[in-house]
This record gives sequence, C-alpha cells and structure tokens, in this order.
Amino acid sequence: MSNSPNDSPTPHKKRERLVAIYHPKRGSTIFNYVLGFVAFILGLGANVIASASIVEFDFVSWVLGILSMAFGLALVLLTETRRRHILYIVTTWNIRIRTGYINKKTTRVFYDEITKIATASEPVEEAINQGDVVVYSIKSKNGPALVFEGVHNPHGIREVIHRFMETTPKPPPWSHISRD
Repeated sequence: MSNSPNDSPTPHKKRERLVAIYHPKRGSTIFNYVLGFVAFILGLGANVIASASIVEFDFVSWVLGILSMAFGLALVLLTETRRRHILYIVTTWNIRIRTGYINKKTTRVFYDEITKIATASEPVEEAINQGDVVVYSIKSKNGPALVFEGVHNPHGIREVIHRFMETTPKPPPWSHISRD
C-alpha cells in the first residue's frame, strides 16, 4: 500500500488541515503568578528565619510558613493548569476552542458562518502585543460566538481568520459536515 495522495479516500484539497494552535499567554494571569511566588517566598523566609533562631521557633509559626508555601505553590500550579487546558485552534475550515483535560468540550465556527472579527485589548496588553480575538457568527445573536482570550498578536490572528473567510470557495469543502 503506497502513501501517495491518489490512494486516499478523500481528495487532498477536500481535507481539513491544521493551521495553528494558540494558548492564552502568561501575561494575562501575571497577578496570580506574582502573588503565588510572593506567598511561597514569605513562607520559606519565615521558616528559614525561625530555624536560624533569629526569631522564636514554635509550631504555629512553622505551620503558617508551610501553609504560605503550599498556598503559593498551589496558586501558581492552578493558574498554569487553567491556562494550559484551553486550546485555540485554527484550521483551514473553521476555528475552535477546546477546553478541559478529561471532559473535553469543543466549540467551533466555520468560516462561512463568521459575520465579524474584532480585537480587544487593554492598554497594558497592547504594550506587550496581547489581547483578545472576538468572533461573531450567524448563529450567535446575543454576543460573540468565540473569544480567544489573552493571546499573543491578536491582530495577526484576526488577519489569518479574515483571509480564510475571504478565500472560502462556494460551495465550501465542509458542506458534508454536520454543523450542530
């Protein structure tokens, strides 16, 4: 069996291809990282000072130091886990948001359903080239269909999506797929 494109059941031009995968950037949750590291350092410092006999060591100060370290470490780990469980996917047929580790949920919008694409960012986010890409579709009347939150280069991502919208052939190659 050969791997030539002629042997595939679907013609090469009719298959969906992955373009890019994005994650929310760390800059959008920087406060959680800073607070976590400060709590960890304070707890570690309190235990080091107590063990060096600079201040009086007792069980309560030791427990508070350990709890502070655990809180800081947990906050950083939870923030990083939350950031990594969201994927923003751009393909040749649609854009998707996939969330979750075990119970994965995917929301997608095909390019022929998109009515408007916008970017939104705070002045601080704009300075570090970060922001949100907001996608509106025919199906979502009350608000946006998808929001890529805290991504790097939101204007570039908006331009990629816009170019795919403009080059979508009529009829689209994904017309055989259920849109539910």
